[in-house]
Amino acid sequence: MSPFKKLLYLTGLLLSGVYSSHAQLLESDTARWQLQLSSSLYLNLGNVDRLLWRNGLAVKHLQEQWGFSSRQQYLRGTFSGFKTENDWLSTNFLYYRPRQRWYPYLMGWLETNLRRRIGFRYQAGPGVSWRAWQSAGHLVKLSLTGTYESTQYDAVAFAVPPAGLEGNHLGLYRLTGRLWAQHRLGENLWLQYEYWWQQAFRQAENYRWYFDAQLRANLKKGLNGLASLLYSYEPFVPEGVKKRDLLFTFGLQYALAVP
Repeated sequence: MSPFKKLLYLTGLLLSGVYSSHAQLLESDTARWQLQLSSSLYLNLGNVDRLLWRNGLAVKHLQEQWGFSSRQQYLRGTFSGFKTENDWLSTNFLYYRPRQRWYPYLMGWLETNLRRRIGFRYQAGPGVSWRAWQSAGHLVKLSLTGTYESTQYDAVAFAVPPAGLEGNHLGLYRLTGRLWAQHRLGENLWLQYEYWWQQAFRQAENYRWYFDAQLRANLKKGLNGLASLLYSYEPFVPEGVKKRDLLFTFGLQYALAVP
């Protein structure tokens, strides 16, 4: 087993042992430290056995002059005894003056995806974020990031290969637009969602998008019930793989903030 695969395996073990997380970028701009752990599950048994288990871990630290956040997501899936998902996504940000309405940052994105045969993908580059709306119970942010992306695919045939593919490697530049929002719907009910659009330069057909929404009900201090929806699209996928994915899971989330 390669060192990278060992790291993914250990990350999966770590996340599977906690109530785990998918943390949003700046859930609160006043807390100095934030931690989110969440775990959600879809299970179907009978004529077809299907398991989807989604876990996450997120940490954020803010000061006046700088800050950082790191989100780790792990998805495991099986279908009638066969492994269908063993995916890892890591998004990491380093901010400058993050408590301002406008602030710049550096982003690093790491990813693997079993079904889409992505052995390893990374993106890195600068961006800027704008707090577009903030009021009691509502927060909306917009951001724009320019990155270089490198993808190493596992050996696989594409129905339509992406332009610029050399062997199993693809390198290109992207511009990413992102919307993130949080709304309080009731005394103990919150809606959070984010939408990413990633467009390749000089390749109009090479774009992808990602939508993630969570409905969170407060059960007691720090512990929440969670309904999670993930919908994504990527145009260049191996033969026999659909371009769109829709996942819907239920679970728990634990959140901790230190002022």
